[in-house]
Amino acid sequence: MRTIKICGITVLVLFMAAGIFFVQNFLNPDLTASAIENLENENASIDLVMFYGQGCPHCGGMESFLSELEKKYHINVIKYEIYFNQYNIKLFEEISACCR
Repeated sequence: MRTIKICGITVLVLFMAAGIFFVQNFLNPDLTASAIENLENENASIDLVMFYGQGCPHCGGMESFLSELEKKYHINVIKYEIYFNQYNIKLFEEISACCR
């Protein structure tokens, strides 16, 4: 049950982040142009944190998607495995507590 809750929360947080990015950048044309210019600049990068569970099919799909974004937009995906790493579980809980 805990595994399902953590995986669900991870997916929810990623979708929320993507939604916020969409609203901020694609609904405002001025921000869109500057965001694209920044992402196309080879020196610019975005750090995205992903909490995932080893063996989770949903997380695996997200990893594939983020891998493509890494290549295309110079995004750095920082991954923390939470099924088997107690430190990462605590980190995830601390970060997600800020979103409540």
